[in-house]
Amino acid sequence: MSGDDPRRGLTDLIDDHAALIVELELVRQSKPKIPKTELTQLRIKELELYTTISAWPPGNRIEAYSKVEHVARVLATGVALDRTTVAFVLRSVQPFFKE
Repeated sequence: MSGDDPRRGLTDLIDDHAALIVELELVRQSKPKIPKTELTQLRIKELELYTTISAWPPGNRIEAYSKVEHVARVLATGVALDRTTVAFVLRSVQPFFKE
């Protein structure tokens, strides 16, 4: 799960990010057993993936919908996203929703 390969598609990044959010929640639930450094490393990976997804310039309407759906799913999990990042994502997809 790394955002380092520029050839990876948005769908792969979204899938990895969703899986990492689940993994983070599982790790948080078992706090006494997991070292804090591991939790911090997972959180950094999660932020890197989310940043890559947020910065991804959608090439078509399908990718634009994928970005919006993913942000909605992330918000539904209770993960806090800052207003600026959400606004940036919405601006990046806006051209695909104009009629």
